[in-house]
Amino acid sequence: MSSVPFGIARLDSIFGGGAPAGSVVLLAGEAGAGAREFAYTSAAMNALARTDEELFDLYYGDIDADAALPDSVHYISFTADTDAITREMAYTMADEIVDTAVDEIAFRDLSPEYFQLSPVPRDWYETETASITELGDRGEYEDVLTAFGDYLSEHGRGSLVCIDSVTDLVSMVSDDTDWSDVAMVMKGLKKAAYEWDA
Repeated sequence: MSSVPFGIARLDSIFGGGAPAGSVVLLAGEAGAGAREFAYTSAAMNALARTDEELFDLYYGDIDADAALPDSVHYISFTADTDAITREMAYTMADEIVDTAVDEIAFRDLSPEYFQLSPVPRDWYETETASITELGDRGEYEDVLTAFGDYLSEHGRGSLVCIDSVTDLVSMVSDDTDWSDVAMVMKGLKKAAYEWDA
């Protein structure tokens, strides 16, 4: 059975190369314990393997014989944009890793969908400030769970997808979104990930 590297050489060696392809790995950790940094490292190292083999070899070494690199690397965030994530990655890893890897990572910022029904001012999460004439043409974003599912359906097959974070989905449970909706999306993700690997 093929596995996908986590991107941390010692951990991958313990797991026989990484996680089995088609797996959904849920990483739980206390705030500040390094769970988010683990996701940054996993995305960056898998992307680095595609962009600079020599640098990857320096920081990681050889991947296990039973492991295969993902076709693409995606990083989904519900509350942060690409610049914020890249800046955080730079605190976690050497600049040369981040600078080389980020071009190979497809970032998806779902903060417009996530915050659209919240009291958070739009200019805090929008990249462009709209003029008064553009406001009527902008429309509403689709539901965050729908946008999340659509992105995964389009990009999940053969990919490493880091999701930052399920905790953000749990915190949006309210009158508009039930806990059962979040749980159902996670169950659907597990089934889809298995099918994407089939």
